[in-house]
Amino acid sequence: MTHRILFYDYTPQPNRMTGITVYTWKILDALLDHGQFDYVLATNRPAHMVPKSISDRVKVISRPAPINEAKALVHNMRVVPALMRELGCAASFHPHPTAMLLGGRRSVVVVHDLYRVTNASLFRLRARLQWAAVAFGLRRAGRLLAVSGATRDALVAAYPSVADRTKVVHEASPIDVDATTERPETDRSDRYALMVANITPNKNVGLLFDALKLLAADGVRPRVVLAGVDEFGTIPSLLADAGDINLEFRGKVSDEELHRLYTGAHVYINTSLAEGFCLPILEAHSFGTAVICSNLPVLREVAGDGALFIDPHDAHSLADAIRTMFHDDDMARALAERAKANVARFSWSKAAIETEALLSEVVP
Repeated sequence: MTHRILFYDYTPQPNRMTGITVYTWKILDALLDHGQFDYVLATNRPAHMVPKSISDRVKVISRPAPINEAKALVHNMRVVPALMRELGCAASFHPHPTAMLLGGRRSVVVVHDLYRVTNASLFRLRARLQWAAVAFGLRRAGRLLAVSGATRDALVAAYPSVADRTKVVHEASPIDVDATTERPETDRSDRYALMVANITPNKNVGLLFDALKLLAADGVRPRVVLAGVDEFGTIPSLLADAGDINLEFRGKVSDEELHRLYTGAHVYINTSLAEGFCLPILEAHSFGTAVICSNLPVLREVAGDGALFIDPHDAHSLADAIRTMFHDDDMARALAERAKANVARFSWSKAAIETEALLSEVVP
């Protein structure tokens, strides 16, 4: 008998593409490919946002839910069990940590990060209070899936009672790169560094601007392309105070443009103060692009040997790394080769198998 699983995709940002959105579609695609269980997708996103590769293969129920996370917990406590009964589901899977206020022994809930605990100063009081409600539900879930070892460590440190119910299942690059894709040979004058990030406080984008200003003061102006959604309007003020740096802000870009940017980039830059996993690092590695990134435990876990690590609190550290990567061709080539080897450690197929193993533990 094949058990049916309710894939309950609640999000507080139903009209936006976020890192959790990317995870949601990639893991569901992989779960459908693997096929151990029968899945039904219930989501508060508009139906048109569900990729056709998923909607063609699974029943989709699109219904609104409260945007406020605390209210959503109460809402989900009523809706999820009712849907499970209606659809004959043996268990539920929640790609966003907002599951149910009272949890559910037949649920697997994904935890992507603990920013609002480990980096509470970056968030407003309302967001921190909402997380307190989310955490109450997390501690009562059947199983918790942490997307990295660092996230699991933070989760267990904050809530020791969940230790024996929490497993690590790594994400993978959301971009499939053709093995025949070749990186263009560029002159030093044509090289550029790339950063892909929605501009939120934890991304620490100001460090990039400070590093570029330090380099400009020495007469060095490497070209940098920054792509991502600037929801809080941070970039205009940073640019106004940046002086004579060579940075181009592209805003949100299409998938096709993102592929072109990764393919042509000489190096990828990350400046984060906190991450739960950081998919763009694996995206860059998928294209054989060397990486400069913050020296955080989670980024060492994800980037492996394919990165040059910097202090995210020190603009000089980043400036020195950029200077090295633009002028030391041997270093850039070595990191690019390690990048290709590193990304092979991760796959969505492996993630699906490990996720279904967790679901098997809560299916009665």
